[in-house]
Amino acid sequence: MAEIYPLHSFPVEKDIHILGTYIPLPFYGVLPANAYLITKPQSMLIDTGLAATSGDLLSTVQRELDGGHLQWLWLTHVDPDHIGALRPLLAAYPGVKLVTTYLGLGKLGLHGIRIDNFFLSTPVRFSTARAVKCFV
Repeated sequence: MAEIYPLHSFPVEKDIHILGTYIPLPFYGVLPANAYLITKPQSMLIDTGLAATSGDLLSTVQRELDGGHLQWLWLTHVDPDHIGALRPLLAAYPGVKLVTTYLGLGKLGLHGIRIDNFFLSTPVRFSTARAVKCFV
């Protein structure tokens, strides 16, 4: 397997950080695996990066939040390079509100990840979302 480069935090603006790493792909270049942390006005992490860098991601989020609570976690989609640190983050921030798609919520269920506090980023009828919440 290709070497995974260490996670680095890059400030974009005062309260916005890119938490980035990448995997070299021979003959193609690199596969970036980025997460984005917004610290104010409400803290939000967008995606969680690779499982191999989950410890670094969690410690970076904790450092940037300066002991504060992560309020929102937005999963753009549920691929391994976007949910690698999901379990440690859910353990560290049990009250975090998760935002994902209807398909993403179903895929999390297939991974055995139960989410009690979620919001869907795609429109579905309320009764459908309520039924999904009962089964996931």
